Amino acid sequence: MKNNLMLLGPPGTGKASALLTLFAPRSPLYIDLENWSLLGDLLKTPNLFKDLLASIPAGEPLTINRVDRIGKYWPLLLKTIEEKNFAVAATACYIPDSASDKWTSLFKHRYFSALDFFQIKDSLVLSEALTYGTLPEVYNLEKSTEKIKQLKTYAQGFLDAELLSYDHIRNLVPFHLFLPLAAEQAGNNLNLSWLSQNLDVSYKTIQHYFNLFVRHYVGFYLPAFPQQVRKVQLKRPRFYFFDTGFQRALGEKLDYPLQETSAEYENLFKCWMISQVHQLIQKRDLPVKMYYLETKDGVGIDLILVAEDGALRLIQFSTAKKILPVHLKSLSALGKDMPRSEIMLVTPENYVSFFNQIFRTAQDDK
Repeated sequence: MKNNLMLLGPPGTGKASALLTLFAPRSPLYIDLENWSLLGDLLKTPNLFKDLLASIPAGEPLTINRVDRIGKYWPLLLKTIEEKNFAVAATACYIPDSASDKWTSLFKHRYFSALDFFQIKDSLVLSEALTYGTLPEVYNLEKSTEKIKQLKTYAQGFLDAELLSYDHIRNLVPFHLFLPLAAEQAGNNLNLSWLSQNLDVSYKTIQHYFNLFVRHYVGFYLPAFPQQVRKVQLKRPRFYFFDTGFQRALGEKLDYPLQETSAEYENLFKCWMISQVHQLIQKRDLPVKMYYLETKDGVGIDLILVAEDGALRLIQFSTAKKILPVHLKSLSALGKDMPRSEIMLVTPENYVSFFNQIFRTAQDDK
């Protein structure tokens, strides 16, 4: 039985507020590692954390904000949880692969991200969401200049506090050159070899950069559909950022207006929709898997949702003002080869009904 809860997600997405409001009042000890003075004391004095844990009676709850900042004490924390049988509620922005199995076995996970469609549907303006994203601290600002300033501050703060200060990046020059290219690659099949050649670093270094985004919950991979539908299907994953505002900040695009007729708008619409679907599946813990499909001839499907019973939804995204037969060509052609599939073309005109249909049905089926 998992009595411990881990709130996971990028900075600034509401984890600390939820922890402080829902769990800290019932805990005899609240350790806030956003407090740099306390964090410094814990890191400099190894016995301090051990003494804090020893002060909690067996069976009592413990609350820790940003437990990822004391990774050196994780073995002690996990050992104490098992020995004293006390419950822990904690937040984290990063869990390395080496520790993920142990954390999964002892903690229930709840995911936080940018504001999702259902949280903001009554105030949502699509063009604004695509341009500036839906981070809480950005979404509630009124002026575009304020949103741009906050997004730049957020992106730089994330890079400095979450990646660079923890020595995840050894060579800063290629990493900073990598960031706008990563933003440009979002939503496309990853070509790590091309990035490696352009930045003059190893293939594994580029892979490490993308993996860091994933482990810090600011990005995710969309794998290729595993079933063979056509003779030659692309196998490389696609990569998406958790928020289009963050993506545009890394891509240095915030100072340029987003034109609704542009290729960037089309790509951001697809990126935003897919990232919203991803976070809603995670937040609601739905048994739905996500894929894309593309053949060597460029015939493809932006998003395939596979339900627990094997039923498929084949989804294409388009910002075209007028829907023509060509927009349905891939869906129709591939849909014939995929039994038990429903095809859907999602546009800025019908995306609201798409969310209502998909997630009402998914929640009902759970």
